[in-house]
Amino acid sequence: MGPGSAMKAAKLSTQPAAPKPNAVPPFRPIILHSGQSFSGAGTSSDNSGVIFSGHTAQLGDFDKALQCGGSYCLRNSQHTGSAGLTDDGRVIFSVTSRINGRDTTVIGAFDQSGQPSPPTDKEVKLLDKIVPSAKSRLVLDTKTRSDLGVKLNGDNATAAMYADRNTIKFNVSYLHQFDNKTSLGVDAAATADYKTRQVLSRSIGVSGKSGDLSGRVAFEQAGLTRTGTAEVRSGKLFGNVKYATDGTNQNREYNFGADINKSTTLTVTLRPDYQMPKTAAAPSFKFDPMKPDPIPDHSNAKIELKITF
Repeated sequence: MGPGSAMKAAKLSTQPAAPKPNAVPPFRPIILHSGQSFSGAGTSSDNSGVIFSGHTAQLGDFDKALQCGGSYCLRNSQHTGSAGLTDDGRVIFSVTSRINGRDTTVIGAFDQSGQPSPPTDKEVKLLDKIVPSAKSRLVLDTKTRSDLGVKLNGDNATAAMYADRNTIKFNVSYLHQFDNKTSLGVDAAATADYKTRQVLSRSIGVSGKSGDLSGRVAFEQAGLTRTGTAEVRSGKLFGNVKYATDGTNQNREYNFGADINKSTTLTVTLRPDYQMPKTAAAPSFKFDPMKPDPIPDHSNAKIELKITF
């Protein structure tokens, strides 16, 4: 082999191998658009509204996880966002909007099948490093397989709204931290029906904590049924009271007990209003040692010792 052939062979050996035609590209950027025309948004003069697009520039070490970033400004607002694919095929996104000096961050995720999925803590931390997030942010969330909603997470107040085909649910909570050992919180929830425009249920609760002493009082109404609960705990000792009425009948229940150790709990229960059904249902016996049928409890008072292994 002559000198020319050797140099040519060495040059060919140093060239990178051609990519396989069916190989999955390591980077799959997602271009973001926002405006009156989302499909085919571009630089056309007929396309009014705001165009929001980005690329992988200046993402540094996060290129492998997020493949898009961009920002735009409109009047007295500024919006910055990023979206991309993670290594396991999930789509995650984050948009921070600053309007009149207030920041709001919206984050969310979709799984491999395209269904909305709450972002994991790892994904939230990753998005926070790429797009500066507000102290209070909206997070795409789901409670059941048939609903979709958003929740507001922040340093203190939180709120959430979930909607399905028939109902819409609201949750609001606030926690005031006096110091590391003392706090006072309040929470409220409501469920409404779309068609009848009626409130199906509503609830409110107040909780507090001071050192090892903690307590909570809550009230709930669903239709004609009203329920009230009160509970308190001091170290290993605890107690709670439950009251429910439908306007005709009432049910009271008192529970007092103590955590003897991590695996053993002793509880005393009183149910003064409980009455045994006059016509008891026929028992259906089914022997299953792995899932034994629970024994019916028709007592007005009992002492229970629970041991977990």
